[in-house]
Amino acid sequence: MSPDTPSRTGFEVQDIQNEPDNRGIAIGKVGVSRLRYPLIWHESDGSSFTAQGEFRLSASLDAHHRGTHMSRFVEQLHLLHHSLGLQQWYEFPCQLARVLNASRADAAVAFSLFREIAAPNTGKVGMQAVEVGLDAHWQSDGQHWLELELALPIATVCPCSREISERGAHNQRGLVTVRGRILPELIARVSLLQLIQRFEGCASVPLYPVLKRTDEKLVTEQGYDQAKFVEDVVRDVVLAARDCRLYRSFRVEVENQESIHTHNAFAIVEEENA
Repeated sequence: MSPDTPSRTGFEVQDIQNEPDNRGIAIGKVGVSRLRYPLIWHESDGSSFTAQGEFRLSASLDAHHRGTHMSRFVEQLHLLHHSLGLQQWYEFPCQLARVLNASRADAAVAFSLFREIAAPNTGKVGMQAVEVGLDAHWQSDGQHWLELELALPIATVCPCSREISERGAHNQRGLVTVRGRILPELIARVSLLQLIQRFEGCASVPLYPVLKRTDEKLVTEQGYDQAKFVEDVVRDVVLAARDCRLYRSFRVEVENQESIHTHNAFAIVEEENA
């Protein structure tokens, strides 16, 4: 129970967390993890969607106090969960640090963003997920940053197979993961949906939840015409990330689930702007 919460038992409740500690050990991070909570995400264009997030929230604890107040992490999240956006999440660790009297705080959340995707020919729709991760950090010495991770499924067709085969070419599903530290002055302008669409366009072809026969023909031929190695995709995603001009630094990883091998193929590029 927090010290500012009145007791209903008729006697004073001792604040054990605020007891002094004489072991002389400060704790860098203490908090709650694997906290599942609903959220309403608000995009920069005014649109919104609901999701379930898994949260990890922490703050520092100085060497002189025995414990932190765990309930305050959930209390602060509850105040925010219905109006989450990149700007709000960027500011959240500072809010945590203030209510916990801490010199630093961290806030991480992972959730699935479901979009309605229409088939390219028939327009038949279905829901498809992209995994989103957010990490925010605030520190009293001025360190303050937000990292965004997007993990989206794609499909590729092998250019070598297309070139050497008399009939067809082997193809595979892949995963594009882009993790980057957003420039603070641009956080309020970032659209997750626009970023996802930009990075999806770097594949041989996007994936679709529903395809009829005419759609399948179109998608198969589009992938064949835009055959790409994993190296091609990672370079194109890097160019797209540069073109966004949103990142102070970023890491792009593309991994293909190879269809004619028992292993996967991957490529990684990391960049940091001055």
